[in-house]
Amino acid sequence: MTQQSTDVVDEKKLVTGLTGRAIDRLLKMGESKLRYGWAKYKNRAEDSFSSYLLSRKHSCMSVRNFIYDNKSADLTKLYVPMSLVGGDTATGGDQFFRSLATGTADGDKPARFFIRGQAGAGKSFFLRQAFLYLLDKEADLIPIFIELRDLNGHAIGDFREAILHELGSTGQSFLPEQINDALASGLFLILLDGFDELDPEIERSVEKKIGALSKRFPRCPIVITGRPQQLVKSWSSFDVLDLQPLSLAQTIELIEKLDFDNEVKTQFIDQVGSTLQHTHKEFLSIPLFAIIMLLTFADVGTISSQQHEFFEDAFNALWNKHDSRKQGFERKRYSGLQKSEFLFALSAFAASSYVQNQFNFSDKYVETCCERAAKLTGLDFSAQAFFKDASVSTSLVVPDGYHYRFVHRMFHEFFTAVYINMLPDELVPAAVSEISTRQETDRVLDFCISLNGEKVEKQWIIPSLEASVMAEVVPEKRTGFQQI
Repeated sequence: MTQQSTDVVDEKKLVTGLTGRAIDRLLKMGESKLRYGWAKYKNRAEDSFSSYLLSRKHSCMSVRNFIYDNKSADLTKLYVPMSLVGGDTATGGDQFFRSLATGTADGDKPARFFIRGQAGAGKSFFLRQAFLYLLDKEADLIPIFIELRDLNGHAIGDFREAILHELGSTGQSFLPEQINDALASGLFLILLDGFDELDPEIERSVEKKIGALSKRFPRCPIVITGRPQQLVKSWSSFDVLDLQPLSLAQTIELIEKLDFDNEVKTQFIDQVGSTLQHTHKEFLSIPLFAIIMLLTFADVGTISSQQHEFFEDAFNALWNKHDSRKQGFERKRYSGLQKSEFLFALSAFAASSYVQNQFNFSDKYVETCCERAAKLTGLDFSAQAFFKDASVSTSLVVPDGYHYRFVHRMFHEFFTAVYINMLPDELVPAAVSEISTRQETDRVLDFCISLNGEKVEKQWIIPSLEASVMAEVVPEKRTGFQQI
């Protein structure tokens, strides 16, 4: 038997053992009618849950970004253990994962946590690692991993429907009664990623549905990730934990694990130890920024201390990038757009999708949004070719299951701000007013100010009910970058 086939057998054995233990626990504690129903179809239920866990395991392990753009990387080989702080208490990531495996927090209290972190802090990777950890340990809980942005555009009656849809996403058949029984018995550990990525129009509704789920099924552990915000204060049963920044040693460990030119990594780590740890400590402490720093260092040899310049350099590096393992190889451009034109079109694409609260793009939406970007900019390009430049040539947009998204939400926000900066002065107030409704969690407004503070005045930063100027007006052709 080959190593690959052995690995497949081993992982199948792991998840089958987990689902078996979880269902056995349900059979011991359930009422006679429930025990009879589950015992009768135990093997079928084990197979269905195991198939889901294996499928979700592979999606949680796969990492795609602007460094790993040709193939997926294995999260378990890149992950650097992180810490959490709640009140005055610090908890290591592995310690937190072990507590999740028991399904409890303090004493017999069910695990109910909201994990906060700024953009790029690694919240999604942390929650994915929690899911993977649970599969490899002697737990008796079935983890259900839901990306909350998938709820955008899909009405749900209550949160059990979202769980049923997630479990059925692998083609397995589950009954609503099974979901209800499992929740009531504490069979599931619900992992909800990206509360801040919900459409604002459904955010409050989803919050209430999660609260109702929490109250109705008190045995069910729930963990949610999101950016710092006030909304979660209404979830009195949830403990709030803050994901801690990387230490210098953790940052270096992350860089060393990346599949990147070894000479460049060595030079960059030397710079981190000598100067960057003093001048860019905050940037280095955020995983996303640390990786961007490596990429831009490889391109220009220096790192800007200004966030907007930091992202400008990242764009330039991605536009100019070549495969460091193939000297002289430069990626093909598909759209025929020049650098400044591509930036203009990409910013229009970002802004028009951002104001519609679309952060996950289907094939159909991609085509619609590309056509809108062409109309907004007045540029002549093929939607298909432009998107290949965005996703293949620059890797700024990456596949995510059956959809696409910006390589990170921060890039979506940055390019939205670049577009606002390109607008004629008389149109900026309405645009700033509109995007300011997300100022508590997003960085668009901060980027607008750093790109050109003179165009943004405080009195504009209010919610607006007007139609989006970013979706309807073709701005003058300007650039917020100084060196394009």
